[in-house]
Amino acid sequence: MVTHGQELACAGAKPIVRRLDAATEPLPHAAGSVHLVSMSSVLHVIDEPSPCWPTFAACSSPVGIFLLNDWIRQPLAAYLAYRRDVMGEDEAESFGAAFASSPSRASTRRTTGSGCSAKAGFTIRHRAQLRPSHQILVTVPDGTG
Repeated sequence: MVTHGQELACAGAKPIVRRLDAATEPLPHAAGSVHLVSMSSVLHVIDEPSPCWPTFAACSSPVGIFLLNDWIRQPLAAYLAYRRDVMGEDEAESFGAAFASSPSRASTRRTTGSGCSAKAGFTIRHRAQLRPSHQILVTVPDGTG
């Protein structure tokens, strides 16, 4: 996605598109300077996602948006049933894939995007469930929603 974004033609000044690790390093942005932070299917694979949210809040513009497209935490049985019934995997495949896709899956299930965003000072402006396992949250800094 980053490579694709870097190659897009833009009218006017070309935006800087790059990968940053908000869980382990500070973002190189001045306070209040970022207008859009977007994460897609990432939060569930971060061992401890809670530290990311204050980082986003610190650099977000007062009119900024944090867009999160991620998995909805669900019981393991429901996830395995989805892999089996929708993706057509047999029991062994679905069980193996459930843990191969995210070794830390069990630990991240305790932290949801909506819960973390509220603690970090964001208000949910819009929430949409794309399918039983995925949702999109559009959040803004508190006081602008």
